[in-house]
Formats: sequence, structure tokens, C-alpha cells
Amino acid sequence: MKAKTLNNQWTEPNVYDKNSNMLVPYYLMYSYLYYVKDISLIPDTEYDIICKRLYNEWDKVEHFHKHIIDKEALIAGTGYQLKYPERFKIDFFNGEDPNKFMPHIKECYLLSLQTTYNSTTNAFHDKGQPVEIDIALTFQEVKALTREELYAVVPKEKGEE
Repeated sequence: MKAKTLNNQWTEPNVYDKNSNMLVPYYLMYSYLYYVKDISLIPDTEYDIICKRLYNEWDKVEHFHKHIIDKEALIAGTGYQLKYPERFKIDFFNGEDPNKFMPHIKECYLLSLQTTYNSTTNAFHDKGQPVEIDIALTFQEVKALTREELYAVVPKEKGEE
């Protein structure tokens, strides 16, 4: 399906023209590039259209990252206020040396943190402290990994066979 532009040229519609849920990632990506990296990939008028459509279709749009967006900032046509998650580098060690038997995790960011107190007992210490605390962290790598990256052979250390 093609659409005509204002200057009578035919063009493919944007992915968010077909699926309004895609307004969220495109708004976040274009905002990040413009406000953090100082890169402008699209004209300001198109960015304004994305903001206006996202604002107008807010209640219909369903996306995992929608909670990051301040709906009122869309009226002003800005993404300046967005806060992007800190990135982590996770390594596993056996003493001072990297543990070659654990997975190699690329740069990632924290998705969730879950804390459970006394998951297997109702007992508490004398002053009310829980007997056990379970913490679960969920991370997601910054980019989608290729098969080669997933199964890359980690270089052997000196003296290993």
C-alpha cells in the first residue's frame, strides 16, 4: 500500500501508520536520538505528528514501554523529559578469575526487581526481621543478539587446553 505525499510523490506508509501501538517505540527512539545523541532522523513536522497521534490515541495504544511516557509532554511535542534506564555490565567470577562456565551477558538494563520475604516459612527473628529474603532481578540486553553472539566461543585463558 502506498500513499501520496504533499508534493504528489508516492511513498510507503510508516509502520506506525499501520499499527498505532508502534507509535510508542518510534517516539522513544526518535526522542532518544534527538535529545540524548543529538541526531535528527526525521523532520520536526513528522515528530510532531507522532506526538499528536500518540496523544490522541493514548487510550487505544497498548505497549510495554508506554508507562515511560508523560502524556502531557506529548501536547508540547517533546521527549526532553524522558529518563532512560542505566545500563549494566554483568560478569561472573570464580574468585578473582572470570567464570568460563557461566553465560556471557552483553550490556543490559534492569527490567524488574522482585523481593519476597519468608517464601518458605512464617518465622521471623525476635525484632521482626524476616528469616529469609529472596531477590529476583530481570535484565534485558540492550540489543537483540544474533546466533553467533549467543554461541560465541569465549577465548581461552592462558594455560588452558
